[in-house]
Amino acid sequence: MQDLISDPRDLTPQTTWQQTKWAWVGEEELVDHTAKARLCAAALLPFRDGQPDWAGFAASIHWMQAAADHYGVELVLVLNADTGYIFDLDDAMYAEVLRRFRAEFPRTKFIAGVTARGAENDSEFKAERYRKLIDIVQEHENCEVMLMTSRWLNALDPERRRDAYYQIAEWLIRPGIVHALEPAFVPWATPYEPWLLWQLAQHPKFIGGKISTLDEPHFLYWAAMCKDLRLDFAPHSGDDFGIATAIKLGLPLLIGAAVSGAALDAAPMSRGRPNLMAVAMPKSSPLCGAKSRPRSRHMAAQ
Repeated sequence: MQDLISDPRDLTPQTTWQQTKWAWVGEEELVDHTAKARLCAAALLPFRDGQPDWAGFAASIHWMQAAADHYGVELVLVLNADTGYIFDLDDAMYAEVLRRFRAEFPRTKFIAGVTARGAENDSEFKAERYRKLIDIVQEHENCEVMLMTSRWLNALDPERRRDAYYQIAEWLIRPGIVHALEPAFVPWATPYEPWLLWQLAQHPKFIGGKISTLDEPHFLYWAAMCKDLRLDFAPHSGDDFGIATAIKLGLPLLIGAAVSGAALDAAPMSRGRPNLMAVAMPKSSPLCGAKSRPRSRHMAAQ
């Protein structure tokens, strides 16, 4: 029987996770009760009469922040990702969301999703498709840029995929977060091979990555590798059903489900806690009664 790989220098682009030691680490071995999980929660943009409800947008974020502050949870808002309608917003509206957020929350960190703009008719990967939204985000400080996966980026073999990420990283002046999906989300998606994760985790501009999985515990694979090799790279769980796992591991969550209650997801359960909706969002709030747009059917860029 072939020994499991434990030295990243022995990885090749064709190595599978099952051929490494990191796929066989039990969740209990990764638990860290001393670290607090960073909660990166999507900010949903409500609409009223077909137009953005900016007052409601700000009110919902104030409520989420109040809940997070109450329970001592580090909250970072995620703007313009898939829960935030990135595939439905034109560039002007995308920029306006960031401008409005920064005007209301001048010192609050945010993460913004960027994707391959205008790639609908492409037949191959073009890194420059990411440049437009990256430039819009990086007009702001105290933010991170999430490079959301896209069809043609995902279609590249591991080595060319690594090179594509490195090419995009040349434009980053803010910290970057990479992003991987399983086919459970979109049929063309493939999660990172261990070699690719190792390569991306070593890049100085990438501080972490989001992994969204339902079929295989890639988040645990990432966590095991990063912990074992002491990588300066934080796995972010994108699994809305794996919130408890990320909290136990002390690792970040980057999620969009149940956005209105996201700030409570990472809080310890206790009896008699206050009704934070009533405290932080009075009935006169513009968000009360506002309607949000239907979620885009897309989960990643086409």
